[in-house]
Amino acid sequence: MDTSSGLDTAKTFKPEKILLCLDVGSEAVQDVAKFMFTLQALKRFAHMKLSLSKRHKIGICLITNCAQWHLSFTSDLDMILRAIESIHPVSDEYRECDLRTIFKASEDHFPDKISGDNILRFILVYFRNNTIPILPSRPELRRLYDNYSVWFDVIYWRDRELSTNKVQKVYEELAEVDIDDNDRCWVFETRFGVKRLPYILSKLIGHPEQRYSTDFIIADA
Repeated sequence: MDTSSGLDTAKTFKPEKILLCLDVGSEAVQDVAKFMFTLQALKRFAHMKLSLSKRHKIGICLITNCAQWHLSFTSDLDMILRAIESIHPVSDEYRECDLRTIFKASEDHFPDKISGDNILRFILVYFRNNTIPILPSRPELRRLYDNYSVWFDVIYWRDRELSTNKVQKVYEELAEVDIDDNDRCWVFETRFGVKRLPYILSKLIGHPEQRYSTDFIIADA
């Protein structure tokens, strides 16, 4: 008799390696409550994702002026939660943010990312209002997305747009990761993260192979 519940639909999809990329620059220091709320939301995300399937693995890298590896891919929930709890924002101000280093770091820690047996997901949480990130060129992004094992999602938790900040330019640059307006990259933009972040992360719980083709952008004033 088959005693399986039939509820673990993740078994029918490729296991995911999810790299949480968290901005820890000085603007996170300016609103510690926002940053701590984000950490708690990421802990809930990890718990929910691994409850669906232990085949998934989560890694963490921290974003300063470049990507710095914080936790190698693992399905050990306790290890992931401890790693998230150990994250602190830094007070240093960075004139640039080179997001190209996210992909370079992943190559060192996930050399088999193009394997058909796994998929690699990047989930970037970005806070900065005045630092326009440096992204890979469009040809580089094209090569990335031509590999059907890769997805890249962005959560931009911004401040209100003012004449004294570069919020719109930052958003426009982040949105450039979605070069084909398809389901390989979802871009979420919000100023009300306390209300929106749990909802956004709940949308990212699902397996990306279940996505429908759409340019999924949530924006609020």
